[in-house]
Amino acid sequence: MTCPTPLTAGISQGIQVDQSPAALIRKAGDAVQIVCSHGEADYRTMLWYLQSPGDSALELIGYVSYGRISYEEPPYEEHFNITDLSGNTAKSGSLFIVGLSESEHSAGIQVDQSPAALIRKAGDAVQIACSHGEADYRTMLWYRQSPGDSALELIGYVSYGRISYEEPPYEEHFNITDLSGNTAKSGSLFIVGLSESEHSAVYYCAARYAH
Repeated sequence: MTCPTPLTAGISQGIQVDQSPAALIRKAGDAVQIVCSHGEADYRTMLWYLQSPGDSALELIGYVSYGRISYEEPPYEEHFNITDLSGNTAKSGSLFIVGLSESEHSAGIQVDQSPAALIRKAGDAVQIACSHGEADYRTMLWYRQSPGDSALELIGYVSYGRISYEEPPYEEHFNITDLSGNTAKSGSLFIVGLSESEHSAVYYCAARYAH
């Protein structure tokens, strides 16, 4: 599950991700296919999220990497299926939902992120903290959503007791701390040398089940 923190420091850009259909109305028991595609050869992992009605948090359904087996989080294994990515340059994939139920597709864990919002000037340093109480969710991932963009960009991740990893575009200004706690887990995202042109966005923390 993810939780957002908006940070205002200017304007930032991401890649174009297209998803269709834009909206769906289906009855219980139906099957659903949602298609996602983009044109960036180096973006080889596709992640799917669910946002429950009236909730600002995003729940990770699962993900797939190009040429690898997909993975669905335990609450979604029964009714959700993520297809492998296709294409050597442009990438496309699908999320299938079978046996649609109004009551089963919005479960998740409680993830707390603070502060709720930040306004900082260029050159400042920022810390965003994230925590949850689930011992088996041992990986923490951080994402960024650029203004006006529905896509999420992976900043990096850290697993409990292991070294953190930042994606290449974020290595210079971003640092993810190791998870602490044997049961409840906490970690932080640090941004140093804020730039008005790069770092204004909504930042999300996500917890992933150990597998």
